[in-house]
Amino acid sequence: MADISVLNGKRDALPVAGVLTVLGAGVPSTIPWGGVDERMCLYLASTAAASTVTVAKGTGIRASIGDLVFTTVASKVYCIVLDSMRFKNMTTGKVTITSTVADSVALIQLP
Repeated sequence: MADISVLNGKRDALPVAGVLTVLGAGVPSTIPWGGVDERMCLYLASTAAASTVTVAKGTGIRASIGDLVFTTVASKVYCIVLDSMRFKNMTTGKVTITSTVADSVALIQLP
């Protein structure tokens, strides 16, 4: 599994520019969740084909809600707020995301 880099968002200022990470089709990627147990914004740019994206449930107190599974429309962008108490694996400190096609993603740690 490859780690996706995280951008630190800043209130009333632009964050340091980052790059989009391309997900491998069907290959799980991980998001290292930093020291802040708050929320992150998953920015996802879909490819020319629709895809199914799964953000795996973690081991936090809201994990019983389950995985987040959604279908993208081709060539659209999405912004999904992720909650560490639902998606973070408390042992590894990471969140796992999988897409059926090679979508591009970036993670923004919200201030």
